[in-house]
Amino acid sequence: MSLAHGQPSSVAIRTGLTIVWAIARDAVRRANPTLDLPPARGRQGEVLLCLSVSETGCTAELRDASTDRVHPIELGAVHLDRTEAGEFVHLEVTELRSPLLSATYRRSGSGERLLYARTPVLDRLGIRGGRYGRPRLVPQA
Repeated sequence: MSLAHGQPSSVAIRTGLTIVWAIARDAVRRANPTLDLPPARGRQGEVLLCLSVSETGCTAELRDASTDRVHPIELGAVHLDRTEAGEFVHLEVTELRSPLLSATYRRSGSGERLLYARTPVLDRLGIRGGRYGRPRLVPQA
């Protein structure tokens, strides 16, 4: 897995969902100095790890919330296993047979609610625990 240097983004909305982790900017800057992230303050200073999953694949990127620059994370071949049980949906995404994402969410009339999400991508990027918040689910149209 490697990072490509960012470009301003005009990413089209994908069918599926995106799980987002907000990461402390300083943690990303220390772990990945080649990204050349400018210093920032407050919520706009966050860097977002976005894992987007659809029936046709998975993409990963770091997004600088202050500049909206996107740094794609290159992935190998991915495989998605989706299990549904009533209102609950569980996703297991693997990359070259290694875990990439494990997530469970609940569908209801008021929308979708993320119950659990885990990814080794944060570790692979050198970002230690305690440097990012609880992930959130962003349904896509």
